[in-house]
Amino acid sequence: MKEGVCYIAVDQAINAAETVKNLLTQFYIPSNWADIIRISNSYISFIASINSNCNVQKLIKTVTTNPTTLLPAAVSRIGGGFILEIPSIYLKMKKSCQCYDAAKYAGNLFSLFMDYYI
Repeated sequence: MKEGVCYIAVDQAINAAETVKNLLTQFYIPSNWADIIRISNSYISFIASINSNCNVQKLIKTVTTNPTTLLPAAVSRIGGGFILEIPSIYLKMKKSCQCYDAAKYAGNLFSLFMDYYI
């Protein structure tokens, strides 16, 4: 499966956040300060990339939709998903040995429920 531009942007932002976290735990070392600033500036670019590539406005519109419209549509998507998609995604989540894989499958469930795909 080929990752889309949104997926790549989110993946880069997660990796940058992890790097910033690791560097901040070593903030007391002055030689790391330049790296913290460099990665933080890159993180701003990653956030802008997520905003432009991931259709964030659609997600906000979906989340803020009237519940009387959102819930029946979500329930029907989940009902249809129980036929094939949800059991296979759940089994993959259960068998995954890494948090990253489990989160990826949880994202698939989120996509099914909210009709928003990365």
